[in-house]
Amino acid sequence: MITAEQAADVLKEVATTERRSAEAYSYSQTAPHCFVWGAVWFLGYGAEALAPIAHPQWMWLGWWWLALSMSGALASTLIGVQQGSRRNSNAWRMTALFAIMWLFTLALFQIMHARELQIAAYFPLAFSAIYAAIGLWLGLRYILVGIFMAVSTLGAYYFLREHFLLWMALVGGGSLLLTGLWMRKA
Repeated sequence: MITAEQAADVLKEVATTERRSAEAYSYSQTAPHCFVWGAVWFLGYGAEALAPIAHPQWMWLGWWWLALSMSGALASTLIGVQQGSRRNSNAWRMTALFAIMWLFTLALFQIMHARELQIAAYFPLAFSAIYAAIGLWLGLRYILVGIFMAVSTLGAYYFLREHFLLWMALVGGGSLLLTGLWMRKA
């Protein structure tokens, strides 16, 4: 026969194990999305870093980003659908969150006259905030990723302006790829 205190300790351990299990599962579900978006950032920012923006013949960069973003969104949707078929999911909430973010961004860009480098910094900062906010519910690793993305983006924006796009390709895209590995190993 166990005492009430022992039973309470066991229930506390069960709750802790349940929370850690849910957190690890969340990380493993996020990993494939990090791989997709790390590749998108690497290819998108890499193309921008290698192409002289000032020349009109490089207008294709907007289309390149659109194609990459749509491909990334499609890949993330397919991954989410596949993951959703394996579990009872609230994936629609994540999709709605990103749709709200894109609509907000479109509205913001309609009223503000941001320059190319400001726009290039906006998206990593927006996703940094989203990761950190998601981390409040899903685990510390999301918060750490959000902080790292924000600090590295702001650092490059203020101190490495001439290499900002290359930085975002290598460090931004690379950190998302490494985050995918880190999340998968949780």
